Parts: sequence; structure tokens; C-alpha cells
Amino acid sequence: MNTMGLKSVLKKLHKADKIPNTKSKETKVKKEITKKEPKPKKEKKKPENLIEKLKLDGNDIDMIAKMVMAEAEGECFKGKVAVANVIISRVESDLFPNTVKEVIFQKGQFEPILNGRYFKVEPNGECKKAVKEALQGNWAVPKGTYFFLNEAKVGLPNFFKEREFVVKIDNHSFYA
Repeated sequence: MNTMGLKSVLKKLHKADKIPNTKSKETKVKKEITKKEPKPKKEKKKPENLIEKLKLDGNDIDMIAKMVMAEAEGECFKGKVAVANVIISRVESDLFPNTVKEVIFQKGQFEPILNGRYFKVEPNGECKKAVKEALQGNWAVPKGTYFFLNEAKVGLPNFFKEREFVVKIDNHSFYA
């Protein structure tokens, strides 16, 4: 019997259900094997709305933006967000005052208050955008990062040697 004759006999037998149709079973098995379980959808974590959570108003947001401009004007965008994060972390913490105004004006905490730069600057668009990012719950530094400094300008005071180093972004080193 030639190959053509064998194929036609097999077809007839399949139709008569005399032998199992192995091809269709193989295909079915292959389909089942290659069929992937659908990946569980990751729930998108809704960004934290810190404006509502901290009950901030337009004046609070403007003060943060002014401080970001005064402290981080020449820094990268991430560095600006990180400065805003520090202010927010302080407001959220029991270790610091609980309003933006009290945090920013706490004695001896921010160089631009001491040297007057804070009162001379107007925040640019990038600083405002960085504050918006931070207030939407985007953290360039982890929560609980309360301090930063430019070591090239001021060195590393003993106070910072006792703190936990978090990260360096551009010219600022951040500490918890």
C-alpha cells in the first residue's frame, strides 16, 4: 500500500471511530499547554492625595514651592521633588510641627529662611510641577526623610553624621 492509500484508509477508520484521532488530541493538548493563565491584573495604586490628607490650602502649596525654588532651583527635577518630600514628611511626622508654615519657619531649619533667599524668590514652573508631583504621593526619597544638605557648601556637620544617609540627588544629600 502506498502512502496515499494509507492516508485514505486512516481517514475512513477515523470517520468510523475505529481508531482515535491522535492528531486532534495532540492539537488539543498543545493548545492547553500553550494556553497561558491570564495574569492577575495589578490594581493600580491610586496616588495618595496629600493635599486632602494634610488639609493643605493654596498658601501652603505656594510656601512649599517657594522653599523648593529657594533650596533647589539649580537641582534636577527629582531633587526638587525630594525637597518637597522632606517638607511633607516633616508635616506628617510627630517630630516636627504639623503645618507647612510652622515646618518652613521652624527656627534654624532651612538656610533660605536664615539668609533671606526664601523671601526674594518666585517659584518657576518646574518647582510648581515638582511640588504637585510630591503632593500627588510621588516620593523621590522615602517617607521619613527629614533632612538634606549640600555637603559641598557646608561640609558634613556632626548632626548629620548621627543620621541615616538615604540618597544623594545632584548636590543634596538626604538623611532620615
